Amino acid sequence: MQEISKKAVAGEGMLVCDAVNSYLLYCTRHSHHTQGYYRRTLQRLSQYLPVNIGDISAEHLEKFIIISAKCKKNSSVNVEIDVIKSWLGWMEDTYGTANPAAKIKYLKASPPAQRVLSQGEYEILRDRLSSQRYKDIIMFLCHTGLRRQEFLSLTPSNISNNMLHIEGKGRNARSIPLNKTAAEIAQRTNLNMIKSLDRNRMLYICRLAAKEVDIPVFTPHSCRHYFATALHQKNVPIGVIAKLLGHASIETTIKIYIHIWDDDLIGITDCLE
Repeated sequence: MQEISKKAVAGEGMLVCDAVNSYLLYCTRHSHHTQGYYRRTLQRLSQYLPVNIGDISAEHLEKFIIISAKCKKNSSVNVEIDVIKSWLGWMEDTYGTANPAAKIKYLKASPPAQRVLSQGEYEILRDRLSSQRYKDIIMFLCHTGLRRQEFLSLTPSNISNNMLHIEGKGRNARSIPLNKTAAEIAQRTNLNMIKSLDRNRMLYICRLAAKEVDIPVFTPHSCRHYFATALHQKNVPIGVIAKLLGHASIETTIKIYIHIWDDDLIGITDCLE
């Protein structure tokens, strides 16, 4: 990189190319991958900016964001906005330049599509999966709604009086009643099916299970979605489902975890006259 010109020290009179190079020198503390991403993003951004850093306006930045959003997901564009805010924020702190990115808003990112096991897929896994250990893991997840890390942290001491007591996300404690299936698995295995597991191994087990019974790939979190949806189909109140999942707000349960299948809609309008 070229050394920053003396003119750049003037702050508002600094050339954009010098401002970018100055920031990239500062970013050498990051990994090569991150440095490369920052460099590519700022080089693309520079094509939409005036020559001098002091002439950049929010409109210049918004134009770049709009163009970028035409070919990228909002979540990806938001990462680029992070880079822009970091660059111009650093310029403001270091050289006292104006920060036109301060009021730039992030795009609303759609929640990622969630894979949820259907009732039919659950039954196929229950009836056809050959590995008893794999079946125990998947069935236990489907009948308790545990997050992956919550499951990996379980010990027999978490169970008493047929209740599963756990400390979940945010160190929030909750209790989940063990139904016949979950209680039988816990008693028969003493939770030994968790031994030697980690996050990646659990993903691998779900992929192998899906491949064996010929259903689309799913993850441990798909079992949590199945748990919530199956309870909802049994008319369990949303507030109760939210408590079992460890959600602070039922909005999270409703928007993300409750899935309605097309089969659930059959005959639903017959009540109208």
